[in-house]
Amino acid sequence: MAKARLRSLHKKLLRDKDLHKKYSDFMKNLLTKGYARKLNNEDVERHTRKTWYLPHHGVFHPQKPDKVRVVFDAAALHEGVSLNSQLLQGPDLTNNLLGVILRFREEPVTIAADIEAMNISPSKGTTRRL
Repeated sequence: MAKARLRSLHKKLLRDKDLHKKYSDFMKNLLTKGYARKLNNEDVERHTRKTWYLPHHGVFHPQKPDKVRVVFDAAALHEGVSLNSQLLQGPDLTNNLLGVILRFREEPVTIAADIEAMNISPSKGTTRRL
């Protein structure tokens, strides 16, 4: 399934040079920031049953047509199994909307942020606290 989707993406990128450049730049940025890494020969040799190929595709926001966002599809099924279905779910960390609205009234100033990227330290692979 992942190979078929990769072939389809490859054909699409060959047809659209602009998309190819934007997609390549996005992937290079993931490598530069340390969010992903290129496998070395030792990693490739260690191919096991637990290897999972994560399909991806590009998405454009209507208001940002010059910027591609690559979406990794962890819900994609292979033989009825997805990567998401194999991971532990963890606690629900979504804030209750009522609580958020009430906290806006607690202080005279409110600060909001739009997080653009992952917050991972490339050297240690750990999440930094904001």
